[in-house]
Amino acid sequence: MHESKESIAKKCFEFLKLGVDSIHTNSWNINFIKYVSEFNIPVQGHVGFVPMKSTWTGGVKPFGKKSSEAIKIYNDIKELEKIGAWAIEVECVTANILDEITKKTSALTISIGSGNKGDIQFLFGEDILGYNYTSSETPRHAKKYRNFNKIYENLQKERVSAFREFKLDVQKNKFPTKKHSISVEKKELINFKKFLNKKN
Repeated sequence: MHESKESIAKKCFEFLKLGVDSIHTNSWNINFIKYVSEFNIPVQGHVGFVPMKSTWTGGVKPFGKKSSEAIKIYNDIKELEKIGAWAIEVECVTANILDEITKKTSALTISIGSGNKGDIQFLFGEDILGYNYTSSETPRHAKKYRNFNKIYENLQKERVSAFREFKLDVQKNKFPTKKHSISVEKKELINFKKFLNKKN
């Protein structure tokens, strides 16, 4: 979050210096987006379900099921387009509404959970891989192609088993064995022992 349009512009320039191609505006104030666009900073908008706004937009839910919602989404996209956004992420909006909007905007529409009528299809890598830090549930709009949660659970079990086996081998004097150790020639060992005896 940013306290002023000046601070957000400064941060954008820092990212551009690092090689970022575009700034995703997410839940920014529209005036902040306008201000940043005046510097010709490439921006991408976000409409529909915006996770950072969900506490004051009714939680996790689809958007565009009512014509009034669809009109607001359309107007938001047209305003972002006018500002100069090159693309707009359209999240959890009904598919047929996105279909109609995509025909009416010059900005690229990026669909996430909004059907296949956007210009670009987007899905988080965590969803594709079935890897979620907080929950094993896959969002309704996502498709899981692998189950990395299960892979990581099995990996952790294997880690624990390996350390337990190591500990047991050490306790039973099964590790290290001769093949895991470095040997010295017998005459060199004798010479070293003689040295030690002289020291004592």
